[in-house]
Amino acid sequence: MSGGSVCACREGVLKSVWIVLQRHCNHSAFAGYARVASGYSEVYCPVCGHVWRTKAKYVDALHNGDWAQEQEGPAR
Repeated sequence: MSGGSVCACREGVLKSVWIVLQRHCNHSAFAGYARVASGYSEVYCPVCGHVWRTKAKYVDALHNGDWAQEQEGPAR
């Protein structure tokens, strides 16, 4: 199911920095946190910190990311 509020930043300007944390799947407690195929993907904006799930086609153009890497911050 869809969830979370979409990025609060200006979509046209920052869509290029959005990343996909879970592409066409989810990892819910109902399945023991195993990967389960889904029509939805989880998207993250590193600028404002919003995370949301969506079926939107723009997900196909976004890069994959990793939550742990995002929490570490940029490499120095």
